[in-house]
Amino acid sequence: LRSSCTFYPSSFVKGDYIYWSDWERRSLSRAKKRDGSDRIVLHENIPDLMGIKAAYPKRISNVSNGCAVKNGGCSHLCLYRPLGLVCMCPVGWELDANGETCIIPEAFLMFTQRDIVRVSLSSEPRGLRDNGVEELIVHADPSSANGGNISERQALKHAPRDILRVSLSSFPTNLDSLRLHNVSQPLALDFHYKSNRIYWTGSEGTTGTICRAYLNGSNMELILTAGLEYMEGIAIDWLAENLYWSDSGHLHIEMSKLDGKSRRIIVWKNTNPRALVVHPAEGYLYWADWLDPPTLQRSELDGRNRITLLKDVGRIFALTLDYSSNRLYWSEVDAPSIQSVDLNGGSRRFVVQEPNMKPTVLTEFGDFLYWANWRKQSIEISDKATGLNRSTLHLDLHFIINLIAVHALKQRGWNHCATRRNYCEHLCIFMPDRSHKTPYRCSCPSHYALSSDKRSCTAPKKFILFSQHSTVRRMKVKERQDMEEYPIVEDVRLSHVDLEQAFDIALDPYSQTLFWTCELTNSVNATRLLAGEVRPVGTIIANAQYKPRSLAIYPKK
Repeated sequence: LRSSCTFYPSSFVKGDYIYWSDWERRSLSRAKKRDGSDRIVLHENIPDLMGIKAAYPKRISNVSNGCAVKNGGCSHLCLYRPLGLVCMCPVGWELDANGETCIIPEAFLMFTQRDIVRVSLSSEPRGLRDNGVEELIVHADPSSANGGNISERQALKHAPRDILRVSLSSFPTNLDSLRLHNVSQPLALDFHYKSNRIYWTGSEGTTGTICRAYLNGSNMELILTAGLEYMEGIAIDWLAENLYWSDSGHLHIEMSKLDGKSRRIIVWKNTNPRALVVHPAEGYLYWADWLDPPTLQRSELDGRNRITLLKDVGRIFALTLDYSSNRLYWSEVDAPSIQSVDLNGGSRRFVVQEPNMKPTVLTEFGDFLYWANWRKQSIEISDKATGLNRSTLHLDLHFIINLIAVHALKQRGWNHCATRRNYCEHLCIFMPDRSHKTPYRCSCPSHYALSSDKRSCTAPKKFILFSQHSTVRRMKVKERQDMEEYPIVEDVRLSHVDLEQAFDIALDPYSQTLFWTCELTNSVNATRLLAGEVRPVGTIIANAQYKPRSLAIYPKK
């Protein structure tokens, strides 16, 4: 068989025959195992053929193990090992104290990690972003100061491109992951308990992304790609079912519905936003701002009535909110401490403070505060009111950059948007002023105006469209009849394909269809521009013989 086979990655023997897969010939074959005679091709034209194994129609007699009888007593998976059987659970479950029954943990932590990097400090580190994640990595690795001839960033250890979880229901805690596939390194996290989903920010090349999946890692969706750069914060209003994120690349805060539709920029003036949290029951948004000097900011849930809550703070790296006691907790890039204030910025106190600690991300649940200590590469725990009773929850976890506690009690409460959100065509905003007869208002995607019925939205009639790389941007000039402020420029997504570049564009104003040529794929494409949503129509022309560039249309009703 040696001379007649090209490349066979797998084989097995059954009876008098040997069976093998041929990767280059894309075939399954069989021959006598003694001399290679009686060779036949069983099947052809199977691309990417690799492993092969036989499934026997009859049970092999006189062979058994502990898992063969009642699944070894395991509720889910039974695995037999040389030292005996062990029960295992699916992702998102854990073993009960009896070692046999799989249960869904009541509470757990979810977190993401960052690559460990080394940069040269002998010259200006041009490859270093102006953000706390990169800077803390440099500070945590003293040997990086002796970078010598290292002129570029070098990854010393790659973090998993996944979201990890640690149970709070069992001890010792079990470390698991969602086993996400084909995702970039997750950055910021939040969850929506009612829909059993996790949301996270990431990047695809030079473009930022927002994704979601179920808490067991299944059904991953890419919900936002356009007009995103570096999202260091994400937060969910679980009552109105709105999504918020900060973009330190574009220097603004945006919101949308949970599916990514109805996008609206709500904070864009004089801001460099980082970590953020929402308090849906109170109607407030809180965020860390890294403008010089850094501050802690607060606004209503649509960005109105913005105030500076705290001025004498450092660069806040992580921010979490205790909804039961209505207190904010945070850690700073430059301070070895965890501090806390009430919702109005009063009653400030140090919760945890010591010279040798390096708290980064943090979260709270129940009576406890959890944080990642980069110096010890661990998750630590203490009483959240006093900072006492400190202990280590889990070790050997390097450079955790986001940490959240997941439990139903973290997303309780009620406001009018919990029952009236479908009354609004797009976004329902709960107002903290309870004196209003209806303490909520409807809001629209950026550049759309609220109609006279106070619930539907009207598209802009006068604007300019221009293309930049893979994004088309809309510029709207403020008109006399406009009643509210809005950002002049808004992004419009063209495609999920990163490499597509819009060379020229044309708009049909009647159908709100955007036509655009792509110089990389030599194609003409169409996209519908809907309120707060972009819906790809498809490719109209894609032929190697043509190279469409400039474009014009003749619109008709």
